[in-house]
Amino acid sequence: MKQRAHLTLINAIAAMCAVGASLGVGLAYESAPTKSAGTFTGQLVDLPASACVDRVSPCRGLYDASDTPVPVKHFSRVASGNIVADGLLLALAEPDRIAAFSPYANELAANHRFAGRPHLAALEDVEGLLNLQPDLFIVSSMSDRAHIRRLRDAGVAVFDLGPMEGLSTLQGNINTLSQLLGAPERGQALLAQVNRRLDALARGGRLPWRAIYVGIHGDKMYGGTVGSSLHDVIVAAGLQDAAEAKFHGWPAYTHEDLLAIDPDVVLTQVGMGTKLCKHPGLDQLTACRKPDRFVELPASLLTDPGLAVIDAAEALASIIRQRALAP
Repeated sequence: MKQRAHLTLINAIAAMCAVGASLGVGLAYESAPTKSAGTFTGQLVDLPASACVDRVSPCRGLYDASDTPVPVKHFSRVASGNIVADGLLLALAEPDRIAAFSPYANELAANHRFAGRPHLAALEDVEGLLNLQPDLFIVSSMSDRAHIRRLRDAGVAVFDLGPMEGLSTLQGNINTLSQLLGAPERGQALLAQVNRRLDALARGGRLPWRAIYVGIHGDKMYGGTVGSSLHDVIVAAGLQDAAEAKFHGWPAYTHEDLLAIDPDVVLTQVGMGTKLCKHPGLDQLTACRKPDRFVELPASLLTDPGLAVIDAAEALASIIRQRALAP
């Protein structure tokens, strides 16, 4: 549970600190203009000689989210430093090219698919990572800059994939990582699959229910609304995010906040519904008086701002439709 809470915290901080990308990102292979500071396109570009291994320009590559140029080559030992990259590497890279998954991979919904491959003990263990001899390390915008410098000084290509905000960044992450791995066709196939699933959810129509996410960590109650992956889960499932008018990102709710919102549906992690309703005064919530208004999903679905966002949205939509809630 401690690791799961840590995952939620990572997701929350990343969502609050990072700048979102467009939801409709497509694959792009053409040459792009010279990189300008502050833009992260995910397009293959001609890099300056200073970024090229042989110091001969041009060489092709990508600028990462920190505006660092990374030449594209055949990376044969790729390590993941975040939970989004864990899932994407399974879809975009051959198994023998994956040197290690992040320390959090076993907490994800598809954890059985990560068996048999090394997992990093901790992101701070630079020596342990170097012992695996990676030639590429995928990080997120929250990674320690000093550790990244040490890895680059040791000759490891480090690529900052950027923020982890759910659907607003997922499609761009797929585009970027597939090109970095030299597998644009796999990126196209995965994007097509993502879009088919989202289209199928959209065809289900909107549901007449207001919903919020509430998670309990210690004595604090946290939400996930606009700017978070959990907002995407709620909206993709066809529900209205009841917190979006007043809150943003990952708010810490008070009892008064929840009673004022009083949503029709509360999305939370398995086992948290009962805990929530035991808080003083919250037994007056509609969801506490009508237990079928709680939808509890595994933490592994709700703490992953990558491909599992769609899994969670499909599960939420299915449960709500099956229950046929009364007004």
